[in-house]
Amino acid sequence: MNSPRTTAFSAGSVSGSQSYELLRTILDTARESIIIVDPSMQIILSNACASDTFARGEDLVGRRLSEVVRDASLHEAFRRSATELINTDLKLELIGTDRRSFDIRISPVTLEGSSCAIGVFYEITQIERLERVRQEFLSNISHELRTPLTSIIAFVETLEDGAIDDKENNRRFLGVIRRNSERMHALIADILELSMIESGNVSIDVHQLNLAHMVDEVFASLSSKAAERQVTLKILCRRRSESRLTRAAGTMLTNS
Repeated sequence: MNSPRTTAFSAGSVSGSQSYELLRTILDTARESIIIVDPSMQIILSNACASDTFARGEDLVGRRLSEVVRDASLHEAFRRSATELINTDLKLELIGTDRRSFDIRISPVTLEGSSCAIGVFYEITQIERLERVRQEFLSNISHELRTPLTSIIAFVETLEDGAIDDKENNRRFLGVIRRNSERMHALIADILELSMIESGNVSIDVHQLNLAHMVDEVFASLSSKAAERQVTLKILCRRRSESRLTRAAGTMLTNS
């Protein structure tokens, strides 16, 4: 497996061999997958990350690019870079056991007088997954905030249209506005809590608490909904933040 590398880069000189080994060492320190091909699309150099990504740890040197990655646009980008000295940026998706995505930068490079092309594969699988999660979260939270806000606006407009003088219903309307306002407040508190968790700035006030009293408060605030859905809540706890446990218990009952 090592002979193709020696033949391609040593050129019969000690200095060439040393330069080649230095290049291999530098490439192997990179976190990105790196592949270098000659104009015939044969891989003449790759790093350890590329071997792990495309060949389960096997050496890629001496193999044709088409044997390693089957993608016509990728092959064309390497060919144009090696023969026409053109830089290319493209995206690649590998579909296997797990879908993996890469941003690729392909550039011309000359190694010991030979025109070649080098491709650097930046994996963006995790970034794309986090972006999807972020978009789903924003969509969900927007919906959750829109529902109580719509209700608040509707009842405020009703009061403005004269219902404020309706002694039989005006306090009920205000109660609905208050409950929806509290719901929005709780949602915003959850968003801030998530933000603190992600930033690593969560501070927990650890102290003795009356768990039974805390659970009673949660049941009192959501007793009607719990009765309708026949929800039974059981919490086993030692020492935790009372405010977070109250919110957690309320969330469990609300979503049950």
